[in-house]
Amino acid sequence: MFLIIVIVTSIGSVVLYIAVYAMTRKNVRSARKIQMV
Repeated sequence: MFLIIVIVTSIGSVVLYIAVYAMTRKNVRSARKIQMV
């Protein structure tokens, strides 16, 4: 049971990381504008 929870948590973390990375990469121009201001 514990092993299943660890695996699910790991997969969830990876998916979340990929989603954040994709959004960050897509909004690079917006982020740069915000940093300049």
